[in-house]
Amino acid sequence: PELIGIGSSTGGVEALTQVLAEFPADCPPTLIVQHLPAAFTGSFAARLDRLCPAHVSEAKDGDVLRPGHIYLAPGGGRHMVLRKGGSRTLAQDEASSLVYGMPRVAYEIGAAEKRVPLARVTRQIFA
Repeated sequence: PELIGIGSSTGGVEALTQVLAEFPADCPPTLIVQHLPAAFTGSFAARLDRLCPAHVSEAKDGDVLRPGHIYLAPGGGRHMVLRKGGSRTLAQDEASSLVYGMPRVAYEIGAAEKRVPLARVTRQIFA
């Protein structure tokens, strides 16, 4: 893919850790929104950076998206905006979800094309 976007909610911290640890060091630019308080996103990005082959950092205004970089949106009232249309979408399946709220709704409203077990998410992204 040219660009990867990941949205994650309650229960998503460990799922993100597992998925991103399997990303290649030269992955496409990857944008992540994880529901976390503002005080925790910087330290979470640093933790992911230690565990992942690609570089992980908290996103900052004006960041240039580069291959091999994963950008975690800051927590709190700020938002990450991406203006580009047309993409494939996946949601984690119920059996492998700690909390199935966000993935369930995404699939039910058609925002996710298919449901995938957590262990196969990374393979599906790069398929």
